[in-house]
Amino acid sequence: MFMERRQAVKTIQVFFLALFVGALPGFLRAFNLWALMAAEWALPASLEAAEREITFQGQQWLVKASRERVGPGPNYFSASPENVFVDPDGRLHLRIVQRAGRWHSAEVISRQTVGYGTYRFEIEQANPLDANAVLGAFTWGDESGPHNHEIDALEVGHFGNESRMSNAQVVVQPAETYGNLQRFLLPHGGTTAHYMQWMPAGLRFRAAEGDGPVIHEWSYPGPAPSISNERLHFRFNLWLYQGRSPSAGKEVEVIIKSFSFEPAPSTPRMTS
Repeated sequence: MFMERRQAVKTIQVFFLALFVGALPGFLRAFNLWALMAAEWALPASLEAAEREITFQGQQWLVKASRERVGPGPNYFSASPENVFVDPDGRLHLRIVQRAGRWHSAEVISRQTVGYGTYRFEIEQANPLDANAVLGAFTWGDESGPHNHEIDALEVGHFGNESRMSNAQVVVQPAETYGNLQRFLLPHGGTTAHYMQWMPAGLRFRAAEGDGPVIHEWSYPGPAPSISNERLHFRFNLWLYQGRSPSAGKEVEVIIKSFSFEPAPSTPRMTS
């Protein structure tokens, strides 16, 4: 009887051991998944994809952040104060910064909605932009009409081709459509002032040297894009063309000195 009991205990032990061994791979997989998740959330705050808000020109702006590469570029975007901050003089700084072996780009999105009206902003470029860096100032609606109602009031960059004489452009997307893009030469250094007027009757652009002479002026020849959605926002970004590293291997910085949007008389000012 005693031997039979020992055999029964042994059988039970083997049975539970088999269950444990059979479940071990699943347990280890679950543990590894938990460990990876814990490690991800344990990243330094500067590497987390946590969005934040800043105040610039009396308005609230959302700072874009991503854990993976996203457009444009694609690039990693960071909400870290190393990438985006407003200085004591009220100027907005956008920076491309290398951190933990990755280059992180910068983008801000207005909380105020935009549309028909007049846009004005000033850009300060202390140095020429790196050949792989692009500065953008544009309207965008995430779920709004064709091409997201993107109108590039200004794009500065060589788009990887430093041999280009021109270094700036204005675009009514899609850029591939003939007559939707104009390139021009923006002088390096100093401050440049930019103006875009978007009305149902037409679309006009102008760039000037601060309060000085006009650098470029253009009236879009096609019909002005109509607005079917009032959830458009204005964005500034500084990013790397095709996600390439800066050609000089150095951090890149641009300063936005001012921004204003004056809605057309029939367009109410909104926030979201």
